[in-house]
Amino acid sequence: MSCVSPLRAMTRMQLIRTLAAWRPDLSGFRNLASAYRITLKSLGRRYLELHDEIADLDVMIAALVDEACTRSGPRAIQSATSPRRSCC
Repeated sequence: MSCVSPLRAMTRMQLIRTLAAWRPDLSGFRNLASAYRITLKSLGRRYLELHDEIADLDVMIAALVDEACTRSGPRAIQSATSPRRSCC
């Protein structure tokens, strides 16, 4: 239980990066605490991979919207994924 207190003080991304960096003993998967550590490490790594992929896709979507705005002139275009973005 002593490792729980420092984890509670972390931001969400600090916690996820910490969990993803854990090196749990994979041979102890039958132990409940080890099984949790293995699972949390896996979830942390998956979250970071998806977070990076989403950031990459956001850049591509923004470029497409900018190109569409340049071609279509000053009329507003609403993106289904980002309704706040418009061409002006």
